[in-house]
Amino acid sequence: MSSHVDGGRHSAGEALADTGGHPCGRHWAVADGGEGGQPYFLFADRGLWAGDRGACAAEHILQRECRADRRDARGRGALLPGHRNRCSSDWGATGSQTCRRGDSVSMTPDIAIDLSGQAERFAQDGYLILRGAAAGLSEFQALRDEVQRYGRRFTAAFDLDSDSWLESIGEEDLGTFYRGLRYLPSLTRLAACDAFLNLAKQLGLGFPVVMHCYNLRMDRPQADRHLFRWHQDSTYLLGSHNAVTAWIPLGRVGPGLGSIEVVPGSHRAGLRPFIATRPDVMDKNAALSPADLALEREPEGGIEVEAEAGDIVVFSQLLLHRSTPNRSRCIRWTVQARFADLDEAGFREAGFPMGDATTIFRSPYLAKFHH
Repeated sequence: MSSHVDGGRHSAGEALADTGGHPCGRHWAVADGGEGGQPYFLFADRGLWAGDRGACAAEHILQRECRADRRDARGRGALLPGHRNRCSSDWGATGSQTCRRGDSVSMTPDIAIDLSGQAERFAQDGYLILRGAAAGLSEFQALRDEVQRYGRRFTAAFDLDSDSWLESIGEEDLGTFYRGLRYLPSLTRLAACDAFLNLAKQLGLGFPVVMHCYNLRMDRPQADRHLFRWHQDSTYLLGSHNAVTAWIPLGRVGPGLGSIEVVPGSHRAGLRPFIATRPDVMDKNAALSPADLALEREPEGGIEVEAEAGDIVVFSQLLLHRSTPNRSRCIRWTVQARFADLDEAGFREAGFPMGDATTIFRSPYLAKFHH
């Protein structure tokens, strides 16, 4: 078998024709006749991946090898995240530029995460999708690597880019595994990295600090009971009025794959009226969740976010949003990092209330932003 197999569908036993490749130079083929009549996904030097699970694994492998090409690109003229790529080949509906090996690429110096005048749009819509903004960060890759090492302590079959390992771990161990994710040192370093803090400054936070509610979320297929209804992060996380959330997928998200749905511009109306979902919620001293609260009136006009691994979806904590269901056969992994502004006068006067130390029912600060 050659070192690369070019993309296309073929009957079993046929020669694999050259029909194009993945934008980062990794090539693949599909052969009919997999399990239950489903296709095989055939990779050079990797063998066969069968059926729908093969499709999921194929997508993850392509994303991972695309990232690897980008990390190894220094000095070789390939695409680097954080640089402006001027090669001619485009891939996907987003219009983001990518390149194949051999393309001629010129790059401008990396300047961390540059909003390039998008702050005004953020003020209007309450959110931005920054394509590839996290993919080139060393902290992002370090998190992926540490999750891989951590998962192998629970099952040797663990693979961040597949879901087949779920069959080798019990529900109790899976819960323990998930609870430990938030304590990984690499997650802390990513949440507090200079690139994220500088991003927050560009969005108007004068003295951004990391809120303690950063997390790595794992949404399994069909696990609808863990979805969050329409909410605003500020109602349970508190923080400054201009606090922002950075939401970073580790794989593709969108319709059918699980994502978030947002209502553009909804942050400009301030804090929406809400109710406690149970009487005991009012008695909590801290650590509310979106499940503890419900909006008095649900919004209309939501847009489901579509993003790739390493994109950053940054939004105001006052933006109305909700989870969307994962109907794929792949796990949806996402990082959430949140930032408050110690320069905000009212936040300081209130004693810097945060959701890990108090609740919106006990804090007088955000109540004045009810509309």
